[in-house]
Amino acid sequence: SSSEVPKDFISKLCSNPRPLTRLFKISSAIGERQMLPRHTKETVIISVNIVKYFATIVNKRNETRYLKHILGCMKILNYDREAAVAYAKRWAFSRNPAFYDFSRIGGDCTNFASQCIYAGAKVMNFTPTFGWYYRSVNDRTPSWTGVEYLYNFLVGNDGAGPFAEEVALDKLEAGDIVQLGTGTGDFYHSPVVVGFARGRILVAAHSYDAYDKPLSSYNFAMARGIHILGVKSD
Repeated sequence: SSSEVPKDFISKLCSNPRPLTRLFKISSAIGERQMLPRHTKETVIISVNIVKYFATIVNKRNETRYLKHILGCMKILNYDREAAVAYAKRWAFSRNPAFYDFSRIGGDCTNFASQCIYAGAKVMNFTPTFGWYYRSVNDRTPSWTGVEYLYNFLVGNDGAGPFAEEVALDKLEAGDIVQLGTGTGDFYHSPVVVGFARGRILVAAHSYDAYDKPLSSYNFAMARGIHILGVKSD
């Protein structure tokens, strides 16, 4: 059955900054995306059971993953892989003056990876500390320049900006990220996938600078693929 829900009910849920229960886990219970609640001019037609569910969780402290998308508050945009690769080619052996060069203070690889991702995503997440943005060398999130922080942001992003999943290397596409690590699971490098040749993954990177370099030419014990699924925008 269904019921008309006042527009301000949905608006309050969308604007409420407090964490709500992760709705992704109940997506199978409320159907495919086209069956999820959508905005109309005056009302939103929504299952009575879902309304009751929202009412019981609205004050609970938990995660917000996919909430805004499900309620129609956040758009899902395509990730422009060609733009990401084009950026990598343009700046692989030089530095964009809009961004600080971290080569001499820990390495510039993840800074460069974030720049490439931003070229394809065009949306940052300005959440303090846990978001993903760069305004200046002194005003940026750890995820913009830190290997593990970038991974954590991309695979767990609940808000605006790119979001991703960890995949096997053979599932990667151009514009995705590979992270290289030690045998103990410490990841230290974030090359950008720019193409494929004869079954080999080709990457671009900073510190040391490279473009169209075979991933297999690196010396690493572990590697994880980060496949970007799309971009969320308000």
